[in-house]
Amino acid sequence: MPLSKAETKQVTEGIERFYSELGRIEGGQYRAAEILSRAGEETGFHIYADLLGELAKSSFDDPLDSLMSLDDQPERIAVQALGHKSIGRYVLMAFHKRICGDPSKAKQVRKAIAEAVSQGVKITTPTVDHLGHGAATVLAVTIATVFSGPIAVAIAPLIGGIALLLIQSGLDGFCAWAAAEYISKAPSGKLTTSENSKPQKKRARSRSAASRRSTVLPRK
Repeated sequence: MPLSKAETKQVTEGIERFYSELGRIEGGQYRAAEILSRAGEETGFHIYADLLGELAKSSFDDPLDSLMSLDDQPERIAVQALGHKSIGRYVLMAFHKRICGDPSKAKQVRKAIAEAVSQGVKITTPTVDHLGHGAATVLAVTIATVFSGPIAVAIAPLIGGIALLLIQSGLDGFCAWAAAEYISKAPSGKLTTSENSKPQKKRARSRSAASRRSTVLPRK
């Protein structure tokens, strides 16, 4: 549904909020741009998805709570017990089913992605020069319209993270990789995960060097 002018502004600010936090946990904007530049490759997509989950679990826990508020209570309780990798899967699932599962919305998103790419927003080398282009914000607003205005504002950083990912992977890549790797459910209807299912405390807002090394991309 259409957003108000104020809601649109807050949603577009979510792109910078997400990107700034990605740079903070990964050691700077150059590193964040490098991660984004490879998110259009399958391996890079998975790494980005894990980082999306980490940020949702720590820096953007309130937006995550707002996203989970759209689900039934049993599923929300199950998600709260997951580690950051499975949280990444959950966030992807939430956007996958609202974009890939809706032909009309998928068409709008595809058009917005094409516009962004045509204006040079897609990152092909580690640089942050293109992030300010208006077309990237158009995509974020297009994605946001699958939610009500208040929810879109509340989850703006997650929308920003998905918008940046979609520019790199394209809609077909996003829908295929998300469905194949992350949109997997057990017979009970609960999200499957190989992680410990016991509740975990909120992660601190910083990671250890060892944890950061676990998500280092292979250098080309």
